[in-house]
Amino acid sequence: MDRSGEREYPEVQMLVAALKALGLQLRALPREAELERHAYRRLELVVGQKKFTLPVEDEYGDVAPGNPVVLLHLVLRECEFWEEAGDFSTWAEDVGFDPELSVAREIYQTLSAVVPEIRREIGADIRAIPSYDIEFNTGLARALRAARPA
Repeated sequence: MDRSGEREYPEVQMLVAALKALGLQLRALPREAELERHAYRRLELVVGQKKFTLPVEDEYGDVAPGNPVVLLHLVLRECEFWEEAGDFSTWAEDVGFDPELSVAREIYQTLSAVVPEIRREIGADIRAIPSYDIEFNTGLARALRAARPA
C-alpha cells in the first residue's frame, strides 16, 4: 500500500518508471471534430529527439486531465491493438470501426507509420493496462488514473 492507502500495482509502477527512465513527454494536441466523433484524440509523444503524433481512443475521457501515466497507457494500448491485428480489416473490426470510413483508414495508416518506430524507441516489453480493467474501472484502472510521474 502507498501512503494514500491505495494498493500499488506493478503494472502502473512500470509505466511510471518508463516515463522517467526514457524521459518520455506526452501531451494532447488540439481537438479534431472528426476524431472526436469516434471517441479519439491525437497525442504527441516525445522520446529524446524524436516526436511522434498518433490518434488514441479516448472513450472514457482520460486524455483531458493530461496525466502522463494515463497518456502513456493510451499510446501503448493503440500500439498493442495495431500489433495484434496484423491488417486493416482485423484492426477495424477489433476497435469497432466501419472499414469503409475514411477516418478509420487514416488512423490505421498513422499507426502503421509510427507504432514500429515507437516500439524501437521504448521497447516491446512495456504494456498497457488490460482493457477489461479500464472498462470496469477496477482497482488497477483507478490506480492508473491516480498515478503521477516520480
